Amino acid sequence: MKKIKETEKGFYGCYWPCEEKESDVAIIAMLGDDCEDHVAKSGARWLHKKFGVNVLTLSPAHKDYSHHNLPVERIGASIEYLKSKGNRKFGIAGASTTGMFALIAASYYPEITLTIAMTPSDFVMEGFYQGKRDGMKTKILVLTAEAKEELHESVYEKTIDTIIDGILDLIFEKE
Repeated sequence: MKKIKETEKGFYGCYWPCEEKESDVAIIAMLGDDCEDHVAKSGARWLHKKFGVNVLTLSPAHKDYSHHNLPVERIGASIEYLKSKGNRKFGIAGASTTGMFALIAASYYPEITLTIAMTPSDFVMEGFYQGKRDGMKTKILVLTAEAKEELHESVYEKTIDTIIDGILDLIFEKE
């Protein structure tokens, strides 16, 4: 799977062009803790295989777990970057804090015609997490291999298939 890592374009992310088929549709995916970690790669691979779309995975910085301080302008820079790569239709996806961020970004950028916000917060965490500077500490959940596999099957195969199948068919229908 081809990856183009970008850190100097106004955002920190990895562009994963779909090699199976040519596409002018891109999903900005804010999944996992880094733009090239296992969750981000798996999400990009799944979107390629299932829908044949290009994917841009984003994170605040290398191995930065605090999505709370991600400036919304990074989405604008991401959209411009994706346009330069030949994309003309855009979606955005996030879960939890990045689900909230996906909703905010979609309200700012009319180019985004698909928003997938999985379990978003019901309030905006503007500047909520400042690392150790504000006394907050990152908590890490460790899952067994069996729990990870069960979670993977449950989330990706049932929930996401159901949600995204219908939405992508409706929103990204070829003209």
